[in-house]
Amino acid sequence: MFDPEACPALGERLFVDKHGLGVCDCDDGWGRWEDGRCYQEFTRGFCDENQIIRIQPKDSSCKAKTLDNTFRECVFPFVVKNKLYTGCATEDWPMTLSEEVEGTPWCPILQHPNKTMKDDNWGLCTESCPVSKDENSFVYKDEIRKRKLLQSRYHIQCDDNPCGDPRISLPHRSTWTETEGP
Repeated sequence: MFDPEACPALGERLFVDKHGLGVCDCDDGWGRWEDGRCYQEFTRGFCDENQIIRIQPKDSSCKAKTLDNTFRECVFPFVVKNKLYTGCATEDWPMTLSEEVEGTPWCPILQHPNKTMKDDNWGLCTESCPVSKDENSFVYKDEIRKRKLLQSRYHIQCDDNPCGDPRISLPHRSTWTETEGP
């Protein structure tokens, strides 16, 4: 059993990531807002009066605009010139680009088993895609937080409360602020 003090923030618990490391993230039924805090669904949280938090799964895929102007999902990680990329590449473009798109990150959309790109199956990454960093690059705190928010599996938003007063109709009281009476 995990130590509950490992993730002391409200609504967080310890998860094990794909590398076997412990990571604090929002628990089931909770979502992370732009302020970095976890909020419980169906509570008022940061929402306006008579609104509640709703959590919806979001499309977390990274898409690239291909040469035929369609959008296809990027495939990570990939290898170009014996270099491993875990996000969109900002160098080693498969072809010379025009001035209006020069410098735009790119990714493959199909790969061989050895992680190299199949033929001309690549595209220019959309703005929501992560950009690969080499081991000598600086990664700033704000960038890490932005990556965490982009990698979140859920979209959190405020919706009108169909039940009226959240203090009466909702079972969870831990994330909304109760106002004092007159």
